[in-house]
Amino acid sequence: RAIAFLEKHSIDFALVDLNLADGFADKVIEALIARGIPYAVLTGYRALPTNVDEKAVASLKKPFDMTDLIDILARHAIAGPNVGTTRR
Repeated sequence: RAIAFLEKHSIDFALVDLNLADGFADKVIEALIARGIPYAVLTGYRALPTNVDEKAVASLKKPFDMTDLIDILARHAIAGPNVGTTRR
């Protein structure tokens, strides 16, 4: 469903839980990378069974501190891709 959502909607950032109901989120992350969408990985794994976090802007291990999540969202999702740029 996530990939179908990406095909119909435009998003600026994604939080991806590594362990989805039907398997790992590798295909979802590949779709995000192909579209140039930054993402953060949320996981309960101490050692990730895949390399999906290599291109992630962040990786949070569960349980994580809410301030860490807020920090990631503030830096990458809420602020948007043009943080620090000046429009002319």
